[in-house]
Amino acid sequence: ATSKKVNKATSFSLMLAVVQLLLLIGFSFLGTAPHVKERDPQVYNYLIGVGIMMLIGFGYLMTFLRWYGLGAVGLTLLITSLGVQSSL
Repeated sequence: ATSKKVNKATSFSLMLAVVQLLLLIGFSFLGTAPHVKERDPQVYNYLIGVGIMMLIGFGYLMTFLRWYGLGAVGLTLLITSLGVQSSL
């Protein structure tokens, strides 16, 4: 049973490393900086609102469950950060 947990943790870590590497390669080859002189403050407020909803709303709502408390917060942070990276 312990070796299965180690194998799952190792495969999950390896999968995350591959995703990060693919995102890094995609950013370096496909990414271009936008030439925008002014940023719309409404877009910034919208992004902040969505980020707060994802991190606080979903993450800490799940902390009150008995078995998945801190795991829910960590997984919410992981999914939110991967979503932000891939949306850029």
